Amino acid sequence: MKDRIYTPSKFIVDDVLGLPKGTLLRRYALIWLTFIMSGLFHIVGEVGAGVFFSEDGSFFFYTAQAAAIMVEDLVVYLWNRNDNSEKRVTPRWEAWVGRLWVFLWMAWVTPGWFYPMNRLTSGIPVLPYSPARAILSSNNLTITTAVEL
Repeated sequence: MKDRIYTPSKFIVDDVLGLPKGTLLRRYALIWLTFIMSGLFHIVGEVGAGVFFSEDGSFFFYTAQAAAIMVEDLVVYLWNRNDNSEKRVTPRWEAWVGRLWVFLWMAWVTPGWFYPMNRLTSGIPVLPYSPARAILSSNNLTITTAVEL
């Protein structure tokens, strides 16, 4: 699937726009176009599966990932700009800050993408709802999700 999304983005950035290789503008244009196309592919699939176009959250989810990558790049650049060492070992606390950032980011953007799809799953929760409820419940029971609470 990557080639079906990345290759057209690369064509637009390199051949249509002619952005020079190695520049931030090219890097971010590739990121944005790739995630925009991914969002559009997901919209087509989800609308085909029965999610209403007006409530589909996949476009926001995927374009938000591009924004998150750019924020991460900026933070890493600002954090490392005064570091003159050749190869830097990442302290454990920095790795955990990064993991926390990813967890919080995904916890914020994922529900808007999963909630509309959840209504199509016969009441079986989709993450981030409650995997324990899905495992422990029988198929006959209606499962109350966080939205209904």
